[in-house]
Amino acid sequence: MFAMRLATNADVPAVAAIIRSRCVWLEERGLPSWRDSADDVAAQAENTDGTMWVLEEDGDRIVGCTMVQEETPPWGWTPTELAESAYYLYTSVTDPKFQEFKPETLMAWWAVDRAASTNKRWLLYSGGYDVGFRCRYRNAAAAR
Repeated sequence: MFAMRLATNADVPAVAAIIRSRCVWLEERGLPSWRDSADDVAAQAENTDGTMWVLEEDGDRIVGCTMVQEETPPWGWTPTELAESAYYLYTSVTDPKFQEFKPETLMAWWAVDRAASTNKRWLLYSGGYDVGFRCRYRNAAAAR
């Protein structure tokens, strides 16, 4: 079973290992990777403001991580979008060995559920190496 929880400083080595595994997967396909930033991204698990979350399998193996903030950076969003109540999801990385379970999808649905349960109207997501890639998931319950 998979579950999300806040990352802690004890998670830094496991998060770094996942990022490096994903780097290998990307590089084997000729895609850019985060190899040069792996340690910096993993160190975000130590962030005491609680922005990094990890996806665990059976409570003992981290298979993914993502960052969630209440403040959305201004680039790529309209003023109207920025004014909405939202969570901003970014820097999602998963262990390629778990692709069959679609961990990134599980993390995204978790974030949508978290947004809905905290009365956020939107979940804003940007990711990948295409800065133009961004999504908005609307909390239908909050829109009523």
